Amino acid sequence: MGDPHILPTIVDDMGGIYTHASEAHKAGQRSGRDEFYRAIQAALSKISVEQEKGPANGPEAAVSTRGFHVAEACCKAVSDLKEKFDHQKKVV
Repeated sequence: MGDPHILPTIVDDMGGIYTHASEAHKAGQRSGRDEFYRAIQAALSKISVEQEKGPANGPEAAVSTRGFHVAEACCKAVSDLKEKFDHQKKVV
């Protein structure tokens, strides 16, 4: 058998090196969350910009302004949730 002082390694599809399968799994989860976060932020930002470009005055202006603020609040909520997930305490 091999040297007992050398830990086994796992190389994932992204080229990461891990000593345990659980580490590789958690890295994949983080990567997936990051990818989802970037996609959802881009989508919400697009909505925000669309709402911001609404009429500057008239009855629809208030709706447009409100839509912009709602989209921005959604962006912040997604950002806060991502940060919460990224900084979860691990129970051993």
